[in-house]
Amino acid sequence: MINSARSSKTVFNFTLSTGETIPNKNLGPIRDHTTNSTSGGFLYWNRQLPLTSTDSGSISTTTAVSENFNLCIKFAYYVKSTLINQNATNILLLGSGFPQVKWSRSLDDSQGWQIAVVRVDDYLYDKTFSLYVNQTQSVSVSVAFDDIDMDQCSQW
Repeated sequence: MINSARSSKTVFNFTLSTGETIPNKNLGPIRDHTTNSTSGGFLYWNRQLPLTSTDSGSISTTTAVSENFNLCIKFAYYVKSTLINQNATNILLLGSGFPQVKWSRSLDDSQGWQIAVVRVDDYLYDKTFSLYVNQTQSVSVSVAFDDIDMDQCSQW
């Protein structure tokens, strides 16, 4: 997966981080999802000052998935912000075709790592996928993805 700008808004890249290297330990995550280790890696979205309501980030697959039926995308996600009950952090799984949004959540705190398994519509053409995040308020937020996998839905 690679960092990819989806708009002209302020974009912060995802980085490969660990619980030991994240800049704000209060927002976490302090452990990866795969091994529950402070030294295990995950993709981390780090907003830097100045914070604006248009900050976003996106990571995309580097190659297109060709004709596929019964495809699922599974990933772990982590969200924590300084807001409560405003659901101002948006995370989306996007496909390059129509309809573009395959899955989305708006939240302030995922209460730790959560798992998403998303069935992707059957299709007959090349498609890339992206994980996109934005925060609608000018607050600190931590967003991480781990264990991203694509396979036939029957595997899960």
